[in-house]
Amino acid sequence: MQQRREMKMPDIWRTAYEVTRYTDYTFYDFDQSREVIWLKNDKKASMMCLHATNVDTSSEDAVDYILHRLFIQGQHGVVRHVESYYPDADGASERFEADGVEIIHEGVKDYGTLIDNPFYRLDLKYKQSKPAAHYQKRLLSRHPFERYMVRFTPMTYLLTAINLVVFLLNLILIHIVGSFQLTEQLAVSHSAVVSGDLYRLLSSSFLHVTVEHFLFNIFALFIAGKFIEVLYGKWRLAIAYVLTGILSSLFSLVFITEGASLGASGAVYGLIGILIVHLLIRGKIDLKLLLQIAILFVVLSFISQIMANINHYAHFGGLLFGGLLGVLFNRQSFKRVWTIVSISLLVLIAAISYFMVMGSNAEPAYNQEAMSKLQSGEYSAALGIVTEAVNEGDDTAGTYHVLGLIAEYTGDYDLAEQYHEKSFEMNPKHEWAVKHKLIKLRKDKDYEAMGQILDDLNIKRIKDEELRLIAKEYYGNE
Repeated sequence: MQQRREMKMPDIWRTAYEVTRYTDYTFYDFDQSREVIWLKNDKKASMMCLHATNVDTSSEDAVDYILHRLFIQGQHGVVRHVESYYPDADGASERFEADGVEIIHEGVKDYGTLIDNPFYRLDLKYKQSKPAAHYQKRLLSRHPFERYMVRFTPMTYLLTAINLVVFLLNLILIHIVGSFQLTEQLAVSHSAVVSGDLYRLLSSSFLHVTVEHFLFNIFALFIAGKFIEVLYGKWRLAIAYVLTGILSSLFSLVFITEGASLGASGAVYGLIGILIVHLLIRGKIDLKLLLQIAILFVVLSFISQIMANINHYAHFGGLLFGGLLGVLFNRQSFKRVWTIVSISLLVLIAAISYFMVMGSNAEPAYNQEAMSKLQSGEYSAALGIVTEAVNEGDDTAGTYHVLGLIAEYTGDYDLAEQYHEKSFEMNPKHEWAVKHKLIKLRKDKDYEAMGQILDDLNIKRIKDEELRLIAKEYYGNE
């Protein structure tokens, strides 16, 4: 009979608790007579045994015990792989095949080596240990919120960290440097997206300005993100956050053509949409989990109502796209037709939103009002309107075109030219900016540059009559 050296090991309840935090294993059973904790991984059809004492692998009992427990637990024929760990300074390892089950008995010097995760090893080695009863209570807990929240979810932490870094950087720029440059570059707006800044559809999902806005969104992201990552994995969480963030922003621009939007709430509502589908398709609804998700949704909705400038269209879009993704993430629970319908709706709504946004040349109402005031000679009123737009971060190419015209009327032609150049740079397809640019080029007889600009325009879709005439004149003379 083999002799095993006794050694002091971390309590198996603490080890089991940490294993369930960092892997897909969950608590399944505890054999009090032998002091063995059983953990199960449904995804891999495997089990893990953690023994408090060493095991004599030379004895037939070592294998018979595993098979017997599988039979008692009703897992015989279901589980195909069992990893049995016990304390042993020699690190012996034995592999057996019995009744279609692969059994690995392995002696370990340190339970901290079971999982190849540096955070797991650090927790076992350096984190102050608590009584075994504490870990046993948490491991046996059936409370859904606690089960999900204790899990190690790296993608949730990464998304949270990115939001935090961008927020702190923006906070420093605003309150110390006195610059809104990051906000202006990352926030999503109709005019910016139409002018080609498609990256804003995603970047805006990581951008926050106020502390309240950040804390509110990051709290919701942390909770919903953990649920999604535990249920579907880190990569599906990343896909869900990015995709619903982009599509919810795009969907909102169909209805909102003025101002800028930012914040993670569109993506957060997308994650909630996935959770709602998950709860609906479960054979037995977890009432506690349902209640917790409902409370989160109610809190999100309530705070959204009392906060100013909330993009409700992004919230609705996020919920809609999240629900469709939820069907795709659970396609094994639906008939094939539902998967096809979900993919079709996802692509169709996204495509319609894109073409409606990109095909719209709608000028914000405040720019139109400023232009109207300007044309009627009310220069001060026009200046007040566009100045407020700039201060609020709602400035567009049209805003700077109006500022350029005001500067012309006051005789400051150098400043006027700076404003017109900025207007054209912001949106090379903005009709007001393009018209002014073409008039200047025509005056300078730079017909080649005029042609380059006009080649990028769809003449049939030009709304400005004067610009259309310039284009027809150019091509007519060509």
